[in-house]
Amino acid sequence: MLDENEKMKNIIKLFLKGETQQDIAYNAISNDDAKTLQILIDLGLKLQQGENYLFSAVDMRAKKCFDLLLNAGASKNICGKTYCDGKFIYATPMELACIIGQIDMAEKLVKSGMTLQNNFGEDILRKYFRSLKEDGCERLRSARLAFEKEHKNDTLHTII
Repeated sequence: MLDENEKMKNIIKLFLKGETQQDIAYNAISNDDAKTLQILIDLGLKLQQGENYLFSAVDMRAKKCFDLLLNAGASKNICGKTYCDGKFIYATPMELACIIGQIDMAEKLVKSGMTLQNNFGEDILRKYFRSLKEDGCERLRSARLAFEKEHKNDTLHTII
């Protein structure tokens, strides 16, 4: 395991070779390398500007990077492309977590404020019931109710 100085040296080498912050970030996500990703965030990696880092973390099942990105404020509603029901679709990180059965990730998204609707207002639980099954749907409903109860006095009930 590389220490932080070695990770920083590797990042600098990649920059010198012409790699972009985004390329390095996506590579870190694909390897679930939260330490490199944290260094990039500390160096100013923009998490809210059109990059679907959170979607990629779900897609790669990069749980450490997913947690880091979620806590660091990465955009939760930027879509990515995935294959579902015989066709390619654009899906939010929440939808992708439901499609691929990553209920833990979906539950964390709900606990962070995601609604149970996609960007088009469709009910995610109904749309992806086959992937979620009853247990997954119940876990997500419970997480959403707990979020709403905890934030009942907030003026903004939905965080996207």
